[in-house]
Amino acid sequence: MISMVRGNMGEAEHVKASLRKQKKLYEAEAKKGESAVDAIQMGVSYAVTLKRRHKHGVESEKLLMKLREICQRVHGSDHKLTKLVHSKRSKQSSVWMRSEGNGDPYILSDYDGSFERCVGFNKNINVTSAILSEEEYRLPIDSLSIDEVVFYNGTIVFSSPQPVEYNNDIDKFVLGDMRRLQLANEGEMIKEYDQDVVDGRLKLAGLNFKDLKLGDIRAWDKDTGCYTIHWEDGSIPPCAVPRHRVFVPNCICNKCIESNQQFMFTPNEHFPKNCEWDKDK
Repeated sequence: MISMVRGNMGEAEHVKASLRKQKKLYEAEAKKGESAVDAIQMGVSYAVTLKRRHKHGVESEKLLMKLREICQRVHGSDHKLTKLVHSKRSKQSSVWMRSEGNGDPYILSDYDGSFERCVGFNKNINVTSAILSEEEYRLPIDSLSIDEVVFYNGTIVFSSPQPVEYNNDIDKFVLGDMRRLQLANEGEMIKEYDQDVVDGRLKLAGLNFKDLKLGDIRAWDKDTGCYTIHWEDGSIPPCAVPRHRVFVPNCICNKCIESNQQFMFTPNEHFPKNCEWDKDK
């Protein structure tokens, strides 16, 4: 058993060493010329490795954003390098999740207004066969409770290492309170906020992200219902966070964050309106 553990540790260190080497090679090429073909291609390869093999979602996304900005500025939207960066980012941007009930894989399309449910595309359903069937067909779209969904490792998230303090001020609604405040036993408050209440729950008033940190999911613990999150801010140690405090952004570009549009998922538009990534389309 000890030898097995040591062997696994050795393998893990070997993988980390390989990643460090790939990073150094990219940085060396970038110093020669950050917009050169070799630098961009090596940067894209490094970004893909970060996300797919090592689940460093945030670092991968930030690198692709940097490469995209360089290509856009130096080469323009129609250049093959710009299109390469955009293509790789688009492929990596799909947010995968699975239902705990049956384990089916889904791609997250949107949240509902309360962030209590996810709308997802079920990848195990053949749409064409379903439509051509004489029986009533089922579109490959499902609405799943956030308590039934597990996001895949490497998913970029906004969350908080510490619980966001409870508040009942609709003008100071924070994302940590996003799962709508239950007001069934608070008649006076319901009356006070009558225009802001639907089915006994407060509507969302706007998102405040000051208490949230950016990170990526590295593990899921079914017994505790928590994700292990590694934070972009390296001064915060990795920690377990309950699933109801974890929120998946659609985009983390500066414009989306500054305008609070990073949670605007839409089925027909891959990026929010005026998103920096939208320039490449």
